[in-house]
Amino acid sequence: MRRRTWMIFLTGICLFFSGCGAGKDMEETEELLAPVGAVTETVQVLRKDLMDADYENGYVTPFTYELSFEIDGTVSYCQVRPGDAVEQYQELATLDDEELSEGLLALEEEYERAERRFQLQNQQWEQEMADLQERISGLASDTEEYELLQLELEEQIFYHAQVLEEQEQALAELDAQYEEMNQDTTKNHLLSPCSGIVVRVDVQPGQEIFADTCVMVVADFNNAYISCDTFHYQSQIDQLASLSGYLGDQVFDVEYIPYTDEELREAAQMGDVSSLNGRYRLDLEKTGARIGDSAVVEMVNRVAEDVLCVSKRAIYTDTSGSYVYRLEEGIRRRVDVEIGLDNGMEVEILAGDLQEGDEVYVPE
Repeated sequence: MRRRTWMIFLTGICLFFSGCGAGKDMEETEELLAPVGAVTETVQVLRKDLMDADYENGYVTPFTYELSFEIDGTVSYCQVRPGDAVEQYQELATLDDEELSEGLLALEEEYERAERRFQLQNQQWEQEMADLQERISGLASDTEEYELLQLELEEQIFYHAQVLEEQEQALAELDAQYEEMNQDTTKNHLLSPCSGIVVRVDVQPGQEIFADTCVMVVADFNNAYISCDTFHYQSQIDQLASLSGYLGDQVFDVEYIPYTDEELREAAQMGDVSSLNGRYRLDLEKTGARIGDSAVVEMVNRVAEDVLCVSKRAIYTDTSGSYVYRLEEGIRRRVDVEIGLDNGMEVEILAGDLQEGDEVYVPE
């Protein structure tokens, strides 16, 4: 009986001390190793430039020109087809200019008739003035007739000056009409604005067309831009830290191409401005890019220079704020931090007991 009591006493003591040890271990685990049960690996705290940027995929696209005549008319000539290569200023189509030619000829004849008529009028006036001066020269200067004829001469000179001015104005108006109509003859000819490829032809000889109606599209394969799905306003682009393009590992400058107010109004009337593509000009010669190549546009929103940063996966958050677990002599210890720039992959450490090179834990 005494031996049994003694064994029970020893067992109780052992259980007591083993329980105390377990409680101590649990307490240390909760303080130093939380979150409990997470499988982790370590990364280093780095000091470097941290960048927040957005990336958009796109394709190298040629500039295209929608061509139209400036005046109404009937097409008399169109020999290009889709796929044809054309040179800059090459004539692509023409309108029938018979009516304009007849109008120009009529104006030329009217101008010549007016010149002849004015010439005869001036010759007649000069003869009348010569006769009047001859009569005056035969009179004494103190006679009444002399004074009356002298006054008539002065009036005729003043009147003729007005006639000459009217004649010059009439001829100038005819000349302006002729020049305007002559310029219209150039509007009968549709010229290619660039060297490129004809993409579309919507006209044929004999067809009547209206002014400003698109009849042809030409693609300029020497000038191109990266076309992306997302549209941005100029004001948004102006706020970027930098704007670049990528073709594989090659980095190059690009230039945002804004839409005109008229283009934006048309898009709004069609439904949604955001349906417009983003356009970024690039230099084909410098980049070696080809039409149809895939490209990426990098839009840097902000750059934090020479800052401490760590993988975003290392950041834990609770009601008290953000923190990491730093490795200290084989033990994980919680370090509270204040976060700055976050680019989705890494975060800037604004404050906290961290140094460059510290090892912090991230979940696998």
